[in-house]
Amino acid sequence: MKVLFFNPWALQMKVLFFNPWAPQMKVLFFNPWALQMKVLFFKPWGPQMKVLFFKPWGPQMKVLFFNPWGPQMKVLFFNPWAPQMKVLFFNPWALQMKVLFFNPWALQMKVLFFNPWAPQMKVLFFKPWALQMKVLFFKPWALQMKMKVLFFNPWALQMKVLFFNPWALQIKVLFFNPWALQMKVLFFNPWAPQMKMKVLFFNPSALQMKVLFFNPWAPQMKVLFFNPWALQMKVLFFNPWAPQMKVLFFNPWALR
Repeated sequence: MKVLFFNPWALQMKVLFFNPWAPQMKVLFFNPWALQMKVLFFKPWGPQMKVLFFKPWGPQMKVLFFNPWGPQMKVLFFNPWAPQMKVLFFNPWALQMKVLFFNPWALQMKVLFFNPWAPQMKVLFFKPWALQMKVLFFKPWALQMKMKVLFFNPWALQMKVLFFNPWALQIKVLFFNPWALQMKVLFFNPWAPQMKMKVLFFNPSALQMKVLFFNPWAPQMKVLFFNPWALQMKVLFFNPWAPQMKVLFFNPWALR
């Protein structure tokens, strides 16, 4: 798998993915948001994963991931958006955000988010890959917005996600059978009152997944996903944040 990003936010960002999910994955990020960001992924699901972030958003951010799905995960964030952010996350966008991760991907994961963008957001994750995962978002970006998210059996047959007014007035998201044959996702007006984004997912782990994005951030962005876990996935981004950005993804989870 090879992914090349050219000038999405800066001038020279290059991303190389080699053999993800195998023992020798290497990821190199150069200048995506700042000047010297470097990311190295080694064995990202084994006991020796190391991630190093240098200067992605500020002068001194460093991220160290060790064994991120095992018993000894340690995450350190230094100055990504503010001068004193440390994870456990304190004050990244507001005053009192605290994040607690307990046994993610097992039975009792609990995540508590306090005041990341507004004073009263609370997020509770229970059994996120089992049968009864429930996520509740309250007032994440404004004081009177009430967003409710319900996840039921997200890799089985009946996952349903309902978003109410997260950024604008009428966003509705419906997920049905997201890795089976008939998943459909509809996004309406997520960031502006007149933007109409429609996303259609058909059989995303089989052969005919198609995703259409119309005008999410710019007038001409179009994204086409074909066969993303098989052999012929192609992604075309036109003008999402800049007038000439083009991204091509070929065979990201297959062999070549």
